[in-house]
Amino acid sequence: MFRIVLAWETFKDWLSASVHLTHWDLHVIVGLLGFFVFGQLMRRPITSLLPIVPIALLELLNELSDFLRAYVPDWPWAWRDTIVEIGLTLLPPLLVVVAARLLRARRRSCASVA
Repeated sequence: MFRIVLAWETFKDWLSASVHLTHWDLHVIVGLLGFFVFGQLMRRPITSLLPIVPIALLELLNELSDFLRAYVPDWPWAWRDTIVEIGLTLLPPLLVVVAARLLRARRRSCASVA
């Protein structure tokens, strides 16, 4: 199990260094990209919350690996970072859903007035 965790952590460090983005930047990008990909795969509209569910599950697995990594010497787990990373992964897709729903409601109210 630890080999998988360490391989995943090594991959994340490599990816972050290769694309010159922080881990937190990658959380935002992967969260949004995953939302749009899962939305297409599930054939759900942009106003649906359903595509956020697999992103949340994958993010929980990622944070579980971060927690398990805490058992490696000199690689501590920080619960504050975990909270920030969950927020950075899930809030941008949630904001897209809210914005799309507000836009849809506004269009409907404008259409009913006309």
